[in-house]
Amino acid sequence: MKNPAKTPKFTLIQGGKSAVISEAAEPFASYFHSPGNSPSAFESNRLRRAILGLRVAEVGQTVEDILQEISDKLDTGEDYDFSRVMFIKDRLELYGLRFCLARPEMNLVREGYLMLAWPDRLLRKHPELAGLHPLAHQSLTLG
Repeated sequence: MKNPAKTPKFTLIQGGKSAVISEAAEPFASYFHSPGNSPSAFESNRLRRAILGLRVAEVGQTVEDILQEISDKLDTGEDYDFSRVMFIKDRLELYGLRFCLARPEMNLVREGYLMLAWPDRLLRKHPELAGLHPLAHQSLTLG
């Protein structure tokens, strides 16, 4: 005969909210409701500002100024502007940044934006940014 005290007893736990919800209950503080205030949003914004403020030595401008220059020269139709944009985009890719054209529904001020496509390249060029964890922010958009 089995000892009933040694037989395991399983309890079914159901997920979800309980059926009884009082109106006086305080809502939970959730970062999904306020993404601009989340630690992740603060960290990604700090990384954005740091990247936009970087000076690209080969071009002689900051990343933010470069983004504006690309947007200004993108549709001029001039050969010099086209070659300058290609040179700049090539330099940005060495920093791990890819220029992307903005879709009309994005309603951006500029013609395009930058995306952190290769965070390892950015860390090789600027190891001081390691504290901002660029590897965790792949595909971060800038601009």
